[in-house]
Parts: sequence; structure tokens; C-alpha cells
Amino acid sequence: MSIFAFIMLLFVPVFVYASEMKSDGKTTQVIEEENKTVRVGYFPYSNFQEGSYGEHKQGAGYEYLQKISYITGWKYEYVYGSFKECLDMLADGKIDILGSVSYTPERAESIDFSTYAEGTEKYWIYTREDHTDLTDGDLKQMNGCRIGVADGSYQKDLLEKWLDSNQIHAEVVACKGYDEMIEKLDADELDALVIPALSVNSDFIAIANIGAGDCYFGVSKSRPDLLKELNATLEEINNTETDYSSKLYASYEGKAVINYALNKEEKQWLDAHENTIRVGYLKDNLPFCGEENGKLTGILGTVLDTVQEKYEITIKVVPCSTGVQMNEALQSGEINIAGPIIQDFYM
Repeated sequence: MSIFAFIMLLFVPVFVYASEMKSDGKTTQVIEEENKTVRVGYFPYSNFQEGSYGEHKQGAGYEYLQKISYITGWKYEYVYGSFKECLDMLADGKIDILGSVSYTPERAESIDFSTYAEGTEKYWIYTREDHTDLTDGDLKQMNGCRIGVADGSYQKDLLEKWLDSNQIHAEVVACKGYDEMIEKLDADELDALVIPALSVNSDFIAIANIGAGDCYFGVSKSRPDLLKELNATLEEINNTETDYSSKLYASYEGKAVINYALNKEEKQWLDAHENTIRVGYLKDNLPFCGEENGKLTGILGTVLDTVQEKYEITIKVVPCSTGVQMNEALQSGEINIAGPIIQDFYM
């Protein structure tokens, strides 16, 4: 039963690049290469690219740009706009690079793509607790609802295909970006929204996963020099730091808080069991679980306390001395859940 989520906060180091002019014994071309200014499209998105002009910046996308700058020596000129505005500027050659661009054959006609992916995005439909009718597990409840999504984005195509495949008739509301979706949600002009799992905040409840996909750095076709240097840099990063991209994204996804609401089946099960879940645990299995003065301790104890408070249910714990005893209790119905279970494929 997916009725709780772990909240994990990681402190992520940010690479800061400071350029320095070095002219002694170097040609003008080398100096220009060292001080190359690159125009970067910058669309604000929670946990990906935060901060506007003159503000502190952070996020997975911003940090990746700093990593590239650290290696190449590039200096950035940030050009701000919505994702669609930035994508249009890239196609028109008004900016040089844009992050988090999903590949499509149509886009490849007007922009170039990096050889290596910047990261992998997972896209969900989210709502808030006041829309309980959308969180009971019945997707048909989404008929007629208004779903916000970034205009010109890959997730907009994913949403439309997902709605069609599930025969759901909802209104797709194209928004400039994350901030506009939040504003419309606050103003009750949206019932739900589609954003990457990377950008979720504590107010959101997950409804459905509509898909995932790799995203790349898009490069202006007028800058093949940048594309060549970018690909060489990304290759260096991938060769020297295993899974750099996935680890970077995971560190920021750890800051996102995904809530889950009890669906209709879970509520019915709880009603039939006096709103109580009986959980078996091993008395000597720290740090996961243990027993002190007859009370459950360890990670499991903390998690169950959180679940009990969040969902207003009763959790009764049943201590077991061995895994065999715990399994027998599960099979007999004495307990509903046993854990944690350590599975070894070689045993």
C-alpha cells in the first residue's frame, strides 16, 4: 500500500566558475576561446532552474551548466523566458544553448542536440488535497477536469497521448511555465497539473505517472563550434564521473516531497479492519527495527509514527523473534504487513 513517502534533504555542492584573463604568450584566438560568452536560455522551474535576473540561482539544471563552465571556461549570459519562448529563441539563433529539451524529429530540423542526455525526467499528474475526487484511484474522475502543462513541452505531448489512451476527456491548459501553473491552481483555474517529479512540492498529491524521457541540451544550428565543445565536455564528464547526471538529478529529486492519498480500495480495506493495520517486525534488526522497553525503535518506528499521524489510522505493532515466526504470523493473518524483508537472490 503506497500510503507514505520518504522525505530526504541533501545538501548539494555547487561548482562556481570564475574566469581569469591569461594573455601572456597566448594568441588572440586562444584568449577568445577562454573567455567565450554563451547565451543560455533560462526558464525558472522548481529544483531545476531557480532564480531570475540578479537572484541567487540553484537547481539540477543550473548546477550542470556550472559543471560545463568549469571545464570549458565558458561565461554565461542568461536569457530569461518561458520554456516555449526559450525554445523559439534557440531555433531563431537568439540564444546558443537550452537545457532540458526532449528530442523530437520536428525539433531536430531547427536545433541540434547534444550527444549525451542531460538527464531523465519522470512526469506525473498532480493535484492538491482539496481535489479528493481525483485521488481515489478512479481515473475516470478526471473527465472534465482542467490540467495545466507547460506550452510547447514534451510533457504536453505525453499528457495528450495518455489522456487519449485512457479515454479521458479533460481540458489541457497550456501555460507559460511552472509559476503560471501554480498561479492558476491557486486561483482555482486548474484542477491538476503535469510537472517533472523533480519539481514537486509538499502541497501536491500524485495522481498518475504519464511517462518519462531523456532530455538533452539543445544547441543553435548557427553554433556548431559550441556543439562540438559541449559534446566533448559531456563525454569527459561521463567518462570520469560515473552516472554524474543521474546522481545529480537524484539529489534534487530527494528535495521534492511527493504525497500520496488513500485511494478508494485502501479506504474500503481500512473500514473493514477498524481503521487499523497490524505490522510485524523483528525485535533485533537495527537500524531498521528493534525493541526497547517493549517499544518499537529504529527507522521503521519513525516511519510508522509518520504514517499513523498523516493518515489518521491506527498501527499496532507485533514483535517477532525470527523471520520464520514473522512469516507464519503473516500467513495466519495475525499481521497484515511484515517488514522490512531482506531479500538475497543467492540464498
